[in-house]
Amino acid sequence: MKNEIYNRKLFRKVIQDTERCVDLEAIKSIGNKKATAWYQKNNLPHEPGLIYWLYLIGRSVEGKKVNFYDIGSAYGYYALVVPRFFDIARITVVEGNPHSAAFISQLLQKKLLVEETQVLNYVLGDRPALNWIGIEGFNLITLAHPIFYRLKIFSKNLVKIIINLFFNKIYVIRAPNVSKIRVEPLLAVLETRSLDQIDVLKIDAEGSQAVFLPPAVDALIARNVLILMEIDRPEVMANFGVSTDQLIEKFVACGYQLFLGDHRLREKFDFSEISIDQLISYERNALLVLLPPVLNH
Repeated sequence: MKNEIYNRKLFRKVIQDTERCVDLEAIKSIGNKKATAWYQKNNLPHEPGLIYWLYLIGRSVEGKKVNFYDIGSAYGYYALVVPRFFDIARITVVEGNPHSAAFISQLLQKKLLVEETQVLNYVLGDRPALNWIGIEGFNLITLAHPIFYRLKIFSKNLVKIIINLFFNKIYVIRAPNVSKIRVEPLLAVLETRSLDQIDVLKIDAEGSQAVFLPPAVDALIARNVLILMEIDRPEVMANFGVSTDQLIEKFVACGYQLFLGDHRLREKFDFSEISIDQLISYERNALLVLLPPVLNH
């Protein structure tokens, strides 16, 4: 894979072929308006740079079974496309939003992918729990007192109503979305696997990787897990009291290579190998690839 990383020749073809993996009619038939709007809005294929990484990884591990973990799945997009690139042993989708998790389960049933997939309506954390969670888009907020959260949303809605009435604005009024959701550590999600299988972990967790990743680092390194992680801005990570470079420094010390780039670009594959020092000064959302030593060839 190391020798292929800068090869952009197949990029456009891989991206175009991936568009065929998504059946918009099947998605519409489920009747989830938010999910349908997401698929229509995101100008599929979603995140072309990540898609091309899946292609490169598939080439590198050809002949081996892959366990793919999608942490923060939103609406199940990658569960639909990864079978195109890997010989799948298991796909595990972890999505904290119960409405999204239900949609993903229905979608996978329609696409006849149920036997090789599992959908877990979990929030990942550092220990097992059952927490009240406030759901705001793709952000999941742990609540100590859900009634205070509901009052906060009510107050915001009241202000929006007044502004809409008197200042001719169109602020959206939303009901508080609160659910009691199971919390599990990352290691509780990882499947037992045979030694000849490969684990690929895709993380898009809006910063909460700062909570669930550290307790699992040693086990992930021991399993040679390949990680595709969307990194968040420094100010987001500051809310969790840790930086991205601190999260991954042990991986680097154990021989992992780092690649960083803008995974949303549609016209080119723009990733470079970096050092951990270069990551410290990176101040925008991007895809960070942590490549284990066994795949550094």
